[in-house]
Amino acid sequence: MVCAHDIPICKITLFSLKKKAEESKEPELTIDSYADLGFKAEDGISINEDSVKSFKEIALKHKISPEAAKEIATLQMDSTRKQQEDFKALQKSWEAENQKKYGDNLKNVETNVARVLTELDKSGEFAKLLDLAGAKKHPATLAFLKSIGEQLLEKPSVNANATAPAKEKTLADFY
Repeated sequence: MVCAHDIPICKITLFSLKKKAEESKEPELTIDSYADLGFKAEDGISINEDSVKSFKEIALKHKISPEAAKEIATLQMDSTRKQQEDFKALQKSWEAENQKKYGDNLKNVETNVARVLTELDKSGEFAKLLDLAGAKKHPATLAFLKSIGEQLLEKPSVNANATAPAKEKTLADFY
């Protein structure tokens, strides 16, 4: 019986395949292989270093080439940038809607809404939430806070209708 590796042409082919495999052998991947993925902090986009580290660890675990990892990172950054551009456009549409609804009175409405927030939100936490979510100028938020302000102005103050507290009686009043 003759084995395929005993045939001279097969020996040459096997030898050349082994040699090619050794020559084209990729260098060993390490976490440093992913040093330059192209993550760059840009206006409005911050980079979370823990997330970048996790991404590099996953890329290493799955033996993703640094070139492919960089393409994935670029895709993520482009996606994040696009989301932010879309949200800014949405906020501009809100501003346009508010301008159409309130016209020249918009600045007064915004000022009064700011007063309502200051008056009702002593801790400032709700205002921070609106800022963080980018919803402070959402038409529904503006209308809601405007209506609260109007109701507060219309509602008589509790102290305005209250009668003066009764004078406490002392022992002298009883004798």
